[in-house]
Amino acid sequence: MEKTALFRVCAWPTVFICLVITLVGSWSGCAVLQKKNQSGELQQFSIPVEFDTLAGDVVVRGKNALACPLRFFIQFTESTPTAYTGPNPIVLPPQRPFSIVLGATGSSTQDIISKLKIQVYLGDPAVAHPDTADRYDFPFLPGRTYRVLQAYDGTFTHNNPNSRYAIDFKMNKGDTVCAAREGIVVGIVEGYRGGGAKEKYRNRDNFITLYHPQDGTFTQYAHLSYRGALVAIGDTVNRKQPIGLSGNTGYSTTPHLHFNTLLPGTNDLVGFPVRFQTLSGETLKSGMVVGH
Repeated sequence: MEKTALFRVCAWPTVFICLVITLVGSWSGCAVLQKKNQSGELQQFSIPVEFDTLAGDVVVRGKNALACPLRFFIQFTESTPTAYTGPNPIVLPPQRPFSIVLGATGSSTQDIISKLKIQVYLGDPAVAHPDTADRYDFPFLPGRTYRVLQAYDGTFTHNNPNSRYAIDFKMNKGDTVCAAREGIVVGIVEGYRGGGAKEKYRNRDNFITLYHPQDGTFTQYAHLSYRGALVAIGDTVNRKQPIGLSGNTGYSTTPHLHFNTLLPGTNDLVGFPVRFQTLSGETLKSGMVVGH
C-alpha cells in the first residue's frame, strides 16, 4: 500500500497549475473537495506552482507548505532541449518557497510545460534516522484491546518494501484511531466510500499521514471511514490523540486499521520495525490480542 504523491504537470491554458489535491474543511461537517491525479486517485496534499520565464529559461515557482521536506524528481515525457543540470531529486525544505530553473533553450514555455513530469516524494533520507529507543503507543484509545489481523511480512498485502512492517488491527467502522507518536499532519485522503478485495479498490483507501520531525520518519493510518479525519493538514498532534475513524475503504476484506511506520527511501517511503510501549520488545504476531 504505497502512499506516495505522484504528480504530473500538464499543459493548461493559464500559467497557474494546482497539483492534484485540495482539501477544504474538516470533520466538523464542512465540504471536502479533493482533486485526483491522472490515475483517478485522490492525493493527500497540494503543491500549487506557477511557471515563469527568466532570461529565456522556464522557472517553476511555488511553496512547500507542509511541515516535512519534499523531494522533487524532474523528468520529461519526451526529448526536449532543456538545459536543466541541477540536482535531481531536489530537496525542498518544509514551509519554504522554492524556485527551480529548468532551462528552455529553443523551446516555448508551453512546450516545456507539456512535456514536464514532476514526481514528488515525502521526506529527506539524509535526515531520517529512526529513533530505535522510542516506543510507540498503540494507535487506538487507552482501555481498548484489538486483535492483530496481519503482522510483519504478511503474505496478503504486507509483502513489499512499503508495507513489510505494517500492522493490521481488527477494528469496527467508526472506532477511534489515535496517533502512535506526537507529530504533524502532512497528508489526508478522506473522500473514498467503497472497499473490497477487488483491483478497482487498490490505492482507493482513506488515510492520514503524520510526520515526526524528531527523527524524520512518518506514520500512516489507512482504510479510514469516508470523511473520517478528525484533524487537518498542518495540525500538531500528541500521542494518543484521536485523529480519525476506522473504516473499510480501499483494498480491504474487513473493517480494520492498517498502521504503518515509514522512512524515506530512494524514492518511495519504506517500512521499518518498531516497538510498542506495553510490550517488552515483543514483535506482534497475527492473532495476538493487544491493548494499552
